[in-house]
Amino acid sequence: MTGTAGTSHMSDQEAQLSLLHPVESTRIFETVGEQLISMIERLGLSAGDRLPNIAELAHALDVSKPTVREALRILERSGVVRVQRGRLGGGVYVSQDTVPMSIVAAEVFEVEDHILHLLAARRMVEGLASHLAAAIASAEALDAVERTIELSKRHHAEPAMLVRTDGMFHRAIARATQNEVLEKTVAGILRQLMPLRDVWGSAARLSQTGKDQAVGAAPSLTADAIISLHERHLAAVREGDSAMITEILDEHFSWLEELFATASGRGMDELFELAPRELIGSLTGRRTGRPK
Repeated sequence: MTGTAGTSHMSDQEAQLSLLHPVESTRIFETVGEQLISMIERLGLSAGDRLPNIAELAHALDVSKPTVREALRILERSGVVRVQRGRLGGGVYVSQDTVPMSIVAAEVFEVEDHILHLLAARRMVEGLASHLAAAIASAEALDAVERTIELSKRHHAEPAMLVRTDGMFHRAIARATQNEVLEKTVAGILRQLMPLRDVWGSAARLSQTGKDQAVGAAPSLTADAIISLHERHLAAVREGDSAMITEILDEHFSWLEELFATASGRGMDELFELAPRELIGSLTGRRTGRPK
């Protein structure tokens, strides 16, 4: 590695990590990518130089490993880095000295479109799971859903744990359908949406520190609101109230979709040109279409 003055007392990776800081932006992929590119440029790294591993980068940036992996995929497709698998020689390496920022921006846009399609699929698949659970779930299966709510209450003040328990809640609803394929589909969608959950966490931190106005105010969903949504959702499933299930799901999904719209800097109308909400509504029983 070609180091900079003042870093000789550090190891290469320590010098690199010292230039990274927790992400304070709802534009997660763009911000992570910008920090990594800035680090490469400031330290004068060259093609072949090795970067810290994914776990170290995630810790320094205070984001999840799935978010770092997605950001690295963007940079890899842009020609900035190379991710090599395997025990021997595996790791993240610089690919070239010059950084094509316009290509990086285009790759970020493509990833955002993929997330939009995931959000649309989530409406359809989780809507089906909730209505099916209301029809056939056993009392024991719904008790398991309730335990995830109790976990949320226990970890009320821990944003990272609250994100995890939120995912557990939705997976438990899907598991209550007794349909293994449906359960795995919901779990797969949630797993791919993990980077968007970092947007949630970052927005929460910005709100707590009063910095959210600096990046554009994002919709806020507090721990109390999340727990209330889950309690009302479970109650509607227990009672078999299809209309209430639809209303609560829309409230939950709309929040994440609006957060994504804020983070991507695109309006809801523009976003849902790719996956029309009126079509999704017809499939899930959603009662309101896309705004005109």
